[in-house]
Amino acid sequence: MLPILAITFVLGIIDLDNIGNADVAGYNYIYFNTTPYNYIFAVSAHFIGFIIFEIPSNLVTDILGLHVWLPILMICWSITSMTQAACTTVVQLGFVRFLIAAYPPSIVAYIGSFYSKNELTLRYSVIGSLIAIGGALSGSNIWYFIDRFSMVIYNESIPTLIMALIIVVFLTRGPGNARLFTPEERNFAIERLKYEGGNIEIDSDLAKAQVKFALTDILTYIYTVVLLITAIPFFALNFYLPTLVNQLGYNDFQAQLMVVPPLVISTIFMLLNSWSGQYKRNTMTAIILTANQIGGIIGLSIFPATDAPSFIMGSSICLAVVILSSISVIALKFYLELLNKKRDLTILANHNYKLNDNDLKDNKRIREIAMKLVENEPKYDEVLCDKHLNWRYIT
Repeated sequence: MLPILAITFVLGIIDLDNIGNADVAGYNYIYFNTTPYNYIFAVSAHFIGFIIFEIPSNLVTDILGLHVWLPILMICWSITSMTQAACTTVVQLGFVRFLIAAYPPSIVAYIGSFYSKNELTLRYSVIGSLIAIGGALSGSNIWYFIDRFSMVIYNESIPTLIMALIIVVFLTRGPGNARLFTPEERNFAIERLKYEGGNIEIDSDLAKAQVKFALTDILTYIYTVVLLITAIPFFALNFYLPTLVNQLGYNDFQAQLMVVPPLVISTIFMLLNSWSGQYKRNTMTAIILTANQIGGIIGLSIFPATDAPSFIMGSSICLAVVILSSISVIALKFYLELLNKKRDLTILANHNYKLNDNDLKDNKRIREIAMKLVENEPKYDEVLCDKHLNWRYIT
């Protein structure tokens, strides 16, 4: 399941980012006879589409299941991506880029229905690192068609159509319907997730309550802000890296190839870092990913062609938000650790457990004692979700 979704994710990234490579090949504001700002606005129109369609798409996924919805989305976004090559005006380009974003798949939430929270960090990091791989593959591919930008777009969109057929065969609605599992394995897959918010059936009233819970949870908005500011340099460099390298004096062919190594290195570091380290979830995920697109809009507007070759404004903004996002993530880590400790102490108080002075200073010891006291109790329920007293955030 994960390899199929990983390939799908890479293809989606390539379909979105191929315009960045085509830009170096001549598919730019000069080709459309417009200003750099108008061109960037058209290119970034897909972020507006994501903001509008992200949450509705997640809700449709809940109804149809990703195994049905994802192939439909892939066919639509692949065909839409190919139509970029036929655009002759900046208005047409902006409209097509907007339509590409009408098909955002809920891959993150789908993976969460198969794995426990302790297993998700590595899986999500694998998927996240594939963004860099998608950029690297797209960059290494362009040398075939460096003088034919339309072929860049066609060549990088067609594989998505093929992958849609594979998904129809192999993906299922959830672990309880996995075709390659025996009945015993399906039951085991469901039961092991039940106490951590697994993919189980809930009634509509409870589903509405969970959506409301996500909308009123302060952590939703903390994650949203962190991801928004992190997305600014990410999307800026993801799109402009070929242009920035080209401005250093390298030709189009060299610039595309030199983009590949830093993306591969970033992928390796993401995986190494992760290795060491339902309804509410779907709604919360959609809200956070929507903020990611807002960051993308900002990121694509801070490197106008008029700032070439130094791009001082864009570089300064990227540096500032990287520092800010680092501080924010560290602060979030301490906040989650504080929540975890507060719950540990509440459990000890509920069980009338008295700590000595040495134990009070040892957070690890407090956690061990608290988890021992509730080891036979559920760590999650469909009402409290992650606010359950026995739930712990991974920091």
